[in-house]
Amino acid sequence: MKTPRENTCGYAYNDPKHERLDESYRGFPIYPRTADQLICLDPDDSEAEAHQMASTFVWDSDSSKAVFADVRDGIMSLVLVTIPTNIKDNPQTFIYPLVGEENVCAGATYCGYNNVSSITFDGDSVKAALIIRPNPGKPIEKDLSIPLWQFVSIGK
Repeated sequence: MKTPRENTCGYAYNDPKHERLDESYRGFPIYPRTADQLICLDPDDSEAEAHQMASTFVWDSDSSKAVFADVRDGIMSLVLVTIPTNIKDNPQTFIYPLVGEENVCAGATYCGYNNVSSITFDGDSVKAALIIRPNPGKPIEKDLSIPLWQFVSIGK
């Protein structure tokens, strides 16, 4: 187990000893990250600002995984995080970008929370009820069922 002071992704540049704990720096970074490194972002960092959370975290019934929607550069992605059973292991992060026919952000002036009706786990898949909001045009509802194996790993 780590203490709250040890369980920080980063720290304020003017606080290298982690004497002031800011909620935004606590925990393990799950997204964004690259395949070979964790990305500890300052909340004011341009990479952090490029991502916009588009749904709440949704937990599987056994709390072994969570999923949420994220938007970056006009593309919504579903982000799946598996929680390890061993405390020494890190969570794993997987992504499923909604592109092509599944691109709910296409033609929209804004894409985010108003494009996600619900996200749920259904056995070995994630079900997403999404809304395409073309501008101009009438909203279009889209139901997706994405098998977990179609999510691509983005971290170790």
